[in-house]
Amino acid sequence: MKKHTIIFVLFITAMNAKALETKDNKDTASIVKQIKNEIGVNVIPILNPLIFASTSNVNRFSVSYKRILNDKSALRFALELDLSDNSIYTHSNSSDTILQGTDNSLIKQHETYSNYFRPHFNLGFERYFGKRKLEWFYGADAVFSYYENIYKKQNINLDKDSTSGSVKWVENNLLTETVLSNKSTVIGFGISPFLGAKYSLSKKFAISVQAGADISIQMVNETEINKNHDIKKSRFTTFDFDESTGLINNISIIYKF
Repeated sequence: MKKHTIIFVLFITAMNAKALETKDNKDTASIVKQIKNEIGVNVIPILNPLIFASTSNVNRFSVSYKRILNDKSALRFALELDLSDNSIYTHSNSSDTILQGTDNSLIKQHETYSNYFRPHFNLGFERYFGKRKLEWFYGADAVFSYYENIYKKQNINLDKDSTSGSVKWVENNLLTETVLSNKSTVIGFGISPFLGAKYSLSKKFAISVQAGADISIQMVNETEINKNHDIKKSRFTTFDFDESTGLINNISIIYKF
């Protein structure tokens, strides 16, 4: 009798545990089913100076939104801005060319470039595979971009100044001459294939790492003006394979709701 009582108690306990497990699984499935949206913020611009400083001179600032279609696929939208380290695209004075000079004056040639500033709008589709907390994803985005490039070549006059006891060369801005200026307006469209992984930190938060590159056709309108103010306009199309932001261009903190 005692043996049967023990078996009965163990049976009831096991059934209760199974019922609780089933309920928990249903609750978890219900929560997962309710999560249809994700917002991600790329934190690479924060990490780049600390970890990836040697891999890329261009940071990608981005905010993304995903609409979960089912447990295997999602639509995704993103606003991105690729921005360079200013020192990379600013011509330093030490690289200037001295064209002519006397004991009291010099003329140097100085080049300036606009900063690398490229906004993008991305619209794409991704697929998932994997189980539990770690998921892998892959897919492609359609990429649209618009930006401008500006280049100037100037002859700058420098006057000798020895009033302080040491010789200094001071720029005379009144005699600065622009010998060439070039402005390019670029409209780009293409595709950005990607592969990444996402790890769930909790029911509401996750972190993802993504690798990819932008492949695009760019339509360029260019205007060039020389020192005689002659204007030359041209229009052409180029192919661009852009991985300037590095192979790993997105590490995002994700909020799920």
